This record gives sequence, structure tokens and C-alpha cells, in this order.
Amino acid sequence: MSDVTYDEATVDWQPGNAQSTWHLRLTTVDLDTVISAHQRPYHLSGLVHGYTYSVSIADSCTNNGLISSYSPVTTFTTTECERPTNVVASDITHNTAVVEWEGTAGLYTVEYGIGAFSQGNGITLSGITSNRVTLDNLEPNISYSVFVRQHCTAVSTSVWSQRSVFRTAEAQGIEEKDGSEGIAIYPNPAQGSALLTISGMEGTIDVSVVDLQGRTVRAMRLDSCEATCTHRIELSGIPAGAYIVLVDNADKRQIRRLIVK
Repeated sequence: MSDVTYDEATVDWQPGNAQSTWHLRLTTVDLDTVISAHQRPYHLSGLVHGYTYSVSIADSCTNNGLISSYSPVTTFTTTECERPTNVVASDITHNTAVVEWEGTAGLYTVEYGIGAFSQGNGITLSGITSNRVTLDNLEPNISYSVFVRQHCTAVSTSVWSQRSVFRTAEAQGIEEKDGSEGIAIYPNPAQGSALLTISGMEGTIDVSVVDLQGRTVRAMRLDSCEATCTHRIELSGIPAGAYIVLVDNADKRQIRRLIVK
């Protein structure tokens, strides 16, 4: 079982032979039905939230009209909290965007990141009490993905919404932030390597170079830079193009664009 949500689930199985039709038996406390499935995986919809279902599969032997014995039963339970829908970004500028969605709860969590990032590696905003949030400190002309989930009760949280994608506007007459605001990269564009200057960031610092699809191509961990410190980013082997440099510690994230020649 996979992708179990408020009212949907996906079931897959290993067929016994080269079959193209199967019998899917779905049961719960007040349901016992057999579905004829002509493809796998099979998507179940219209389920009841908070219900535990049992499912088993039998091969259909099309040449003689018989079916095999049913597989062992697998159980799953739909969530009691519906996931947010219609996640949309608007009022997009070069460094901000307003994200809105439809939901029924009063508490939400948002995760966003560059490109098609893997969930768990983005920036998380918790404790949101309305159906909209403003994302700031974004980079110009960059594609971002955003997910939303809602917390219906203290113990009931929905699955994440579907991925929503938007692109920030190009910066018009706006210069890169200088080192007095945290970090600076020189030279930029760079070839072979670049110098990263960091100031005013305490504790362990994680530096990642990420492509526009959200894939990390370089990563390193640094010691505290309460004053100012400079580290070299090795760029050999990285294809030419635009990248994002993420500089994180426990308190904040700094983002800069890097062009590799």
C-alpha cells in the first residue's frame, strides 16, 4: 500500500503469471466488495476517512474463467485529516510570494524549497493559523516548490498537499547583497572555485551548492563564523550554469546565487 490519504490509497502487487486482470477484494466493517482491476498499481478512491480497510488480490485466469486463491490480507487505515488542496502562489516578486490554499483546519505547516527538492530538505514554516503565508528572502528568477499540510487535532495530521510550483520574477536593478549582510561569494561568475565569506553566523554551518532542480552538487560543514571567515568552494566537475548556495546554521538560512562558468 502507498499514498494513503483521507479518501484514497494505491495498492500494488506481484502477479502470479502474465495476467492482465485481477480481482481486488476490499473489506471493512460495513463493506465487502470485489473490484475487477485491469492495471497495476490500482488507485482506490472514494474511501471513508478514518476507516481501516483490508485488501487481498486474486489472479483472473482469462482462458478458463477461473480465479486463483486470494493473497494474504493487507490492511491500511485512511487518515482522519484531509490534505489541503488548490495550493497557489500569487503576488510573486523577485524575492517574495504569497501562497494560499484551501483547508478545513486552523493550523498548518508549509515546506518550500528550490526546484523539485526532496521533502524533508526544504524550509519548514510551522504554526500557521490562516490559509495563506508570505514567503520571503527568495532568489530572483528561480523555480520553487511548496507543500502544505494541516493539523486537524493534536494527534491527527493530514498528508502533504500535492506539489505546487512557482517562479520568482527577475530582479530589476537590484544588486547582490554584500558581505555586511551575512555572506558574499567572489568571484561570481566563477570557474574552478569561489571564495565564500561568512560573518555573524554562530555554531555549526552547513553550506550546500544546489542546482535549479533542487539537487545538491556540493556540500560542506564549517565551524562557527562569529566574526568573518572565508572558505573555498571547489567547483571542478560542476557543469556551467546557475546554482544556489545555501548557508545554514541553527538560527537562519542565507541564500545566494552562483554562476559557474
